[in-house]
Amino acid sequence: MIPQTLRPYQARAVDDSEAARRGLIVAPPGAGKTTIAAEIIRRELAKPRAHPQAPRRLIIVLAHRKELISQAAARIENNTGHAPQTISAGRIEGPLGARVFVASVQTLSRRKAWLKQAAGGVSLVIIDEAHRSLAKSYQKILDELPRARIIGLTASPYRLDGKPLGDLFDQMITTAQPDELIEAGHLIEPRIFGRPLGGLLRNVKKQAGDYHKGQLSAAMNSGELAGAVVDHYMKLARGKRAVVFAAGVEHSRSLVAQFTAAGVTAAHLDGSTPANERREILDNLRSNDHPLDVVCNCEILTEGWDLPELGAVILARPTMSPGLYIQMVGRVLRPKPSGGEGLIIDHAGCVAAHGWPTADRAWSLTDREDRPKAAEALPGFSNCGRCFALFIRRGRTACPECGQPLPRSELRKPPIETREALTEYKRQKQQERQAKAAKNADRLYIRDVAEGDRRGYRDGWAAARYKARCGRWPTQELKAAAIRKIRNV
Repeated sequence: MIPQTLRPYQARAVDDSEAARRGLIVAPPGAGKTTIAAEIIRRELAKPRAHPQAPRRLIIVLAHRKELISQAAARIENNTGHAPQTISAGRIEGPLGARVFVASVQTLSRRKAWLKQAAGGVSLVIIDEAHRSLAKSYQKILDELPRARIIGLTASPYRLDGKPLGDLFDQMITTAQPDELIEAGHLIEPRIFGRPLGGLLRNVKKQAGDYHKGQLSAAMNSGELAGAVVDHYMKLARGKRAVVFAAGVEHSRSLVAQFTAAGVTAAHLDGSTPANERREILDNLRSNDHPLDVVCNCEILTEGWDLPELGAVILARPTMSPGLYIQMVGRVLRPKPSGGEGLIIDHAGCVAAHGWPTADRAWSLTDREDRPKAAEALPGFSNCGRCFALFIRRGRTACPECGQPLPRSELRKPPIETREALTEYKRQKQQERQAKAAKNADRLYIRDVAEGDRRGYRDGWAAARYKARCGRWPTQELKAAAIRKIRNV
């Protein structure tokens, strides 16, 4: 057992979870969710039995991928001294008499007899990546454990279908905001290059709250991508370990072929990749001499996988989900042992749609997921052809980053935005635009609430207009502010 020293916000989260019957702990990437979970488990195991004849306290940890199961089991044993049993792929492995069970959701949901037998002793269920916990497979398990406390952990308390997580959890426990983690040295501020996608996805249908996978893959693999993925890797991140998030399996394989043709060692991962091959690929990326430079993947490395030395995340997969966006960019926000920077190269318009990745966010158990609105253009900006910096063109004759003179054409007229040019985003300008747009949307919503009240419309009329205008539902706080305004409270 390795004693662990909790960071102050981790200790607060563990303390707050003690009183929670169904608590959701929200921890940004790099905040140490597994460390928090291990301490909650250690404290639960140390509690005495409710009475002398009561069964020993048992704990179930739910995860949805094999890698997450083995990773969690190892960390729990190291931090608590209790070796868990694992329940995965139809097998139970580990020491007899274990009091902690790290289980695959898919496997455990089919073991109803085991759940009924264990139900009397299970005092705590911990759900990793708890934004998935409203799925039927999770509910089958929880229905058999009505007496157990439930603690969920997630970096992104959003569901693709927009259902609020308050349907399961009744208390949200926020650990720390990204700015606090950056100031403490637990996260790094990334450099970001990208551009909005414009109308590239106008003909892609929506499915289950996000873009239709087949149509999205075809659109992003059609040569109309908002920048040449390989070219920008060579210009911005050459020699760095990088992970590419592709729109589909064929798209990922196509990108690997393009990287290989350019002399970059690359490999592909998807859900059908055999476990031993997947392990070898990730080990090669992790190796100190990293014989592998780039891993292109489809829906594999978004959650529960960490490589502090990862130098770049390449977003080639648009998404309507802020939660998925946070998970993808979170892979590159950990401090590098070598002290290097973290790059986000956004070919998918994700930053323009969902905002700065390390911005503080307001979470809620009751509100629906904020949907992205159409990305705004970036008028009046120039993209340096030498260093790719993004800057306001007004009054300038040269790039403020590297001194490269602006072409005469850019001095006379706005630059033509091409798919080949990505621009560097600056956090302050990005947030200023978003704050101005949000303030205007809130003002119009309050006006609509007053108008709807005057005309006798239903409450949902103003909310529907708000969502149509800016792509998300009004928050409970905004609704309350609108009511106070029209009633002069």
